[in-house]
Amino acid sequence: MSFLQNGPQAVAAAENERRFRLFAVSVLGFLLVSPFLLRQFDLFTVQTYVLAGFVWLHVVGEIFSPGERGVTWWRWVRWLQRLGWLVVGWILFQRIVAIV
Repeated sequence: MSFLQNGPQAVAAAENERRFRLFAVSVLGFLLVSPFLLRQFDLFTVQTYVLAGFVWLHVVGEIFSPGERGVTWWRWVRWLQRLGWLVVGWILFQRIVAIV
């Protein structure tokens, strides 16, 4: 019924907003809870926290990605993921230099 009343664009916008809220709550919830879980297992380091958050960002991004192209919040997420790859590369570089 809402499709007929509001039109397809309004329904798509509402769906994208719902996906963004779920995405944001999932990522922020993980980033708030994971330090406590990592400490419980005596695995907490800043590097481990960043890498776990990066992996979670990708997983949740795949689950809640919008169905259409050009969604503003999704473009920001994609840039954040690209920036995350640079951070992961830096962490790996530091670990390799520490070994060599």
